[in-house]
Amino acid sequence: MVNTIMIFIWGALDSVLIYKVLRTVVTYELNRRRDKKLRAEAVYVIRTNRFEIATYALVILSFAIGVYIIHLGEDVGFHFAFDFIGLGMTGFFMFFFWNAAGTYTKISPEGIERGEPCNDTVFFPLNAIDTVSYDNNTDREHADSLHFYTKSGKLVAEFCPVFGSYPLLAMTRFRIENDRWPDISNPEDTAQINAWANRRSTLRYFRYGKISGLAEVDM
Repeated sequence: MVNTIMIFIWGALDSVLIYKVLRTVVTYELNRRRDKKLRAEAVYVIRTNRFEIATYALVILSFAIGVYIIHLGEDVGFHFAFDFIGLGMTGFFMFFFWNAAGTYTKISPEGIERGEPCNDTVFFPLNAIDTVSYDNNTDREHADSLHFYTKSGKLVAEFCPVFGSYPLLAMTRFRIENDRWPDISNPEDTAQINAWANRRSTLRYFRYGKISGLAEVDM
């Protein structure tokens, strides 16, 4: 009897989870398509990469559906290891999945906007960036990361892995070579940013240490 109840509970929970995961993935993909169209307006939106989103989705569904299948195959009743831990791990990964899918960094002519579902959206003008710090991680299990800070040490943006940072790194290179931050509403500046927004044209400037003294405003 208890096992039958658990089958119904996990069946209902799995149905909700499948709906939530699929809806989140579809929303994420629609946002990525909109982001690509914004490039024509010199607006760059960087989101969590697809591999991370897919990994979270597979782990969540594997835990939830796995427990359901165990109850179908065996009369285990309410089992602490299968039910309580399974529910806890599903909720744990669901939180990180939801947070990763909703996190973004938007770079526009107005400035840099960083949004996370569990934190307030923050905004900085582009010329508030003072320091770029490249963290070269020798541990293969962890990717290299990039951090952008204001003069007062406030975090403007962070990227891990670093490939999402190319547009912002290209703008920082522009600042170094031209002694001014680019005007993203200027087609000539934007064309140069797009030409440099790749690994080869940016990382060699930043990967061997910290660059500072870039800010034009103090924040």
